[in-house]
Amino acid sequence: MNLPPQLRILLVEDNRTDALTVQRALAQCFGGDFALTHVERLADACSRIEAEKFDVVLLDLMLPDSSGLDTFLRLRRHEPRLPLLVLTGLEDEGAGIKAMQEGAQDYLLKNQLEPPILARAVRYAIERHQAAAELRESEGRLRIVSDTANVGLAAVDRQHRYCYTNRAWAEFLELPTEDLVGQRMADRLGALYDSQMRRRLELAFWGERVSHELVISPSSPGGAKRFFTLSYEPRPNLLEPLVVVIIVDVTERRQAHEALMARHQQLQTLHAISEEVFTSTDLNAVVELILDKALSLGSFELGVVRLRDPEGNLFRAVALKGYLDPEATINRNIDSQNPATGMLNTHVVSTKESIVVEDVPASQGLADFKKEEVQSAILVPIMAAQEVLGTIQLGSRTPRNFAPELLRTLEALGNHVGIAIQKARLHQETQRSLERIRALHEVNTAITTTLDVQGILNTLLEKLERFVPIVSASTVRLLKPASGALNSLACRGVNRDDWTLRQERGPITGRARQVVERGAPVVIRNIESAPSAENRGFFRKYGLVSYLGVPLIAQNEIVGVLGLYTRHEHDFSRAEIDFVNTMAGQGAVAIHNAQLFEQINGQARDLERANKVRDDFLSVISHELRSPLNITMGYVGMMKDGLLGAITPEQKEALQKVLNHSNDQLRMVEEMLATTDLEARKIFIDRQRVDVSDILRQLQSDFDMIHDKNQPELIWDYPEERVPIATDGRKLRQVVQNLVANALKFTDRGKITVSAKTVSGSRERISIPDEREQECRSQSLEIKVSDTGLGIAPDKLDAIFEKFHQVDASATRSHGGLGLGLYIAKQFTELLGGKIELQSELGRGSTFTVTIPFGT
Repeated sequence: MNLPPQLRILLVEDNRTDALTVQRALAQCFGGDFALTHVERLADACSRIEAEKFDVVLLDLMLPDSSGLDTFLRLRRHEPRLPLLVLTGLEDEGAGIKAMQEGAQDYLLKNQLEPPILARAVRYAIERHQAAAELRESEGRLRIVSDTANVGLAAVDRQHRYCYTNRAWAEFLELPTEDLVGQRMADRLGALYDSQMRRRLELAFWGERVSHELVISPSSPGGAKRFFTLSYEPRPNLLEPLVVVIIVDVTERRQAHEALMARHQQLQTLHAISEEVFTSTDLNAVVELILDKALSLGSFELGVVRLRDPEGNLFRAVALKGYLDPEATINRNIDSQNPATGMLNTHVVSTKESIVVEDVPASQGLADFKKEEVQSAILVPIMAAQEVLGTIQLGSRTPRNFAPELLRTLEALGNHVGIAIQKARLHQETQRSLERIRALHEVNTAITTTLDVQGILNTLLEKLERFVPIVSASTVRLLKPASGALNSLACRGVNRDDWTLRQERGPITGRARQVVERGAPVVIRNIESAPSAENRGFFRKYGLVSYLGVPLIAQNEIVGVLGLYTRHEHDFSRAEIDFVNTMAGQGAVAIHNAQLFEQINGQARDLERANKVRDDFLSVISHELRSPLNITMGYVGMMKDGLLGAITPEQKEALQKVLNHSNDQLRMVEEMLATTDLEARKIFIDRQRVDVSDILRQLQSDFDMIHDKNQPELIWDYPEERVPIATDGRKLRQVVQNLVANALKFTDRGKITVSAKTVSGSRERISIPDEREQECRSQSLEIKVSDTGLGIAPDKLDAIFEKFHQVDASATRSHGGLGLGLYIAKQFTELLGGKIELQSELGRGSTFTVTIPFGT
């Protein structure tokens, strides 16, 4: 089954980041041979499906207008003929499985959306859908099987004599073409005129319509059976009743029906196998299933699946059925160069075509089948990406002829085995990659938890032994820059004293010298036969044969050599060398860091003392200034609100001023602490889901509490409904609080307006290598703080966000503060990934605009 020249794909995904990820993966898989339509709502998807034709739909279960399994069921009801692939997260995996049970072709986890996996899922979804359509079509043909063959007619009287026959009657029943009228059926039909036919004729004379099937065996050797239907129709007559016997040759129809049923069964088998291949990660189970189906389809007595080894010289049995001596076969590999066993397998590999052997005893090769007394056999290649991975061998202990349709079906099964192997290899490769990543992470974690060189080396060798099991011994030598010699520090798999006695004390020689001079890994398949071999007795003692030497490089300098040894000849693969090289790089950095540790240890202690003094100072400020201020403000607020007794309006006004100045002082302390943390890089983003409206509502309440009626009017304009975004709520609050406090400081009359809204950014085109340009639209939170205050001169705009900047820096300035509020606001805004802009006109006021992106 072939894919369309250009895939038409409908992506239903409300998360634009995930949608872009899918689009990129599709582009990597199919290049420009696909047309993608992206919608974010289920309703839009239904509308698009009505208006356009698509080959496959990628459906996210969690949409704005539908969620969970109901999303799939609604779209399935709307258009049941489209193949659907479900996209889901780890937390929705159960819904994905239920969707498959309801008819989805597959489900994919978004965090594991690799291009090969997505491409295979799309291809299989379309192919299975096409197979299902072909199944439905074949079932339709089965229901409409009809034949316009000639019809034989004969009229028979009560004595079962012919009153009329046509030519077709005689031809069908192989009777003489002479006139049969007046002759008895018993005389002409012979054995065909049995008690059953006589009974049916009598029933017809009594007025019943009767029909049955008639099978006529071949009259000559090599002939085929013929199939007929006979119908008995009563025809009353005034003088004498008659029965009209109608015979229809349904041989072709019967054969067509059997062929269609066989093809239908084959398609069902292929469909079931395709499902198993795609959903199962157990290669052995899939191969066993396919072998069972192959034996069943062709009525074979025995079969075996053999796979080639990586070098292609041996064929290894991975599944077999029906053997009288299975152990002898499963435990023996076939040599492709052996004429008695491997010649036909080699022929299949070289030609990439099936072989039919109708006379196994007289053929060359197939020694195993000959021992099993197989008479006829078929060898089918297992193909994947134009490469023969092995063969399926099927045998029959009786001589057979094999129909071309059977051979094509078996070849399709071979392709399915190839797909299963390819899928299993990809799965194994992915698992190996994950294991190596996990190993690198464990090594990195282990060696970064200590600065002890010996501990680092022991950990490195231990992890290498675990994740590179072929290695039997390992050593590490560190380079002494002054002498140019290697110092033996750590080893595994050999006696440390033996190894230390043979360490190189002078200039570097032998294998280690090659590694240091090349600055790259060195592989020696057999140490003893290598020209640079040294200490052969030592390696013979421990049975060490192959060697891999890797330089330990840190800061572009070689700090040592890592040596790995095996007890059998082994060609280290590129993947193994790269993995060991990466681990060696991690170890080298850790060793280098440990060596530097002693050099900087004294400086670290001095810095620690300085940091302690600073922390103590900040702690004193925090406790001795902030805490009393909070207490003072609390009591003054109680007095102002009359909680401690009645006060006059003048006293209330004076207490309000105390509150305002205390609040200014507290803010200056907090600004100083925040600035210190910013300089020390102690500020971290705690990004969580927050409600912008709730933050502004709290700020409004806080400012209303300390707001003086003589101050300018504070106007708050933000949505009443929830505005959820993912950001650091505390820092966002601090930004707005500083901007409002700044506006109150420099605005004597008029008003201050605080507004907030979400805005959609402009559509931007981005270029991705090897892909067409794509468009995306960003969303941002926009907060504006506008005042009618003093304004800022144009030449001061650039400096307004600098640390400790004052509009009026004189000692007699009328506005207090440390000049840190706007600096902190700008720093926090940038930490949140946003920007702050200022528009100001001297004498007319200023507008600060904070824009923070929260989605794309």
